[in-house]
Amino acid sequence: MNVNPIEKYIHQSSEFTRQVFLLLEKCINESCPNATDAIKWGFLHYMYKGKILCSFAAFSKHCAISIPTTKFMHDQTLQHTAESDVAMGHFGKITSAKDLPTKKKFIGYLKAAMVNIDTKTKPICKTVVALTNALEEACNLNLIYTKI
Repeated sequence: MNVNPIEKYIHQSSEFTRQVFLLLEKCINESCPNATDAIKWGFLHYMYKGKILCSFAAFSKHCAISIPTTKFMHDQTLQHTAESDVAMGHFGKITSAKDLPTKKKFIGYLKAAMVNIDTKTKPICKTVVALTNALEEACNLNLIYTKI
């Protein structure tokens, strides 16, 4: 009997992980019925138009959900969570379904991710150019410096 890799991945996860996964899958099916699933780098990914819509990783005591396009979203909370040392995902260490955002909010994140994929949004380049004061004055440049 040939077992679907997604089903195998979920079946091998803990009970709370399966519950979180079922909620995630429901939100994805509702907001993006064209999404496809795949195992990449050893964990579950949902793809939209060939791009990663979101990913789901199960660990022994928690699970994590990532939405790679969060850096392009207006709500930067997810990006700040991902940049912290809390967990690899954008929602921190998820130990129960209570750790997830509301269904409405999560679907909003997924829809924003789809828009970013549809519009092929690219990250803003944050190149810092160092100019001496003399060169800046000579060129009469009015530059805004950004710390990275």
